[in-house]
Amino acid sequence: TRFFAIELDREELRARVLSRSSAMLEAGLTKEVKALLSAGVPPSAKPMQSIGYKECVETMSGQYPESTLAERIAQSTMKLAKRQRTWFRGEAGVEWLTPPLRENLFQALGLA
Repeated sequence: TRFFAIELDREELRARVLSRSSAMLEAGLTKEVKALLSAGVPPSAKPMQSIGYKECVETMSGQYPESTLAERIAQSTMKLAKRQRTWFRGEAGVEWLTPPLRENLFQALGLA
């Protein structure tokens, strides 16, 4: 078994994460969280503490303005990405790939 990890430039990763955060909100994340809370799911429930849900709950409770929601989701996601990167760096045998990913994967596999 071989393990590969992708190393993206932080600014590129941040742009992707912010885009994804905005897309989640546009797709109805806030409505979903409101519906869950209305159905009786407590804000302290473990799933409501996950990235995106937690920030929505904080916004709905008035802790933060809605205008900062996408950015706060992106910040939480970037913190998780940093923890994941740190963990993978400590793992033996992880092979890091950088863009262009397809070419570098083929090269790592000896197919290029």
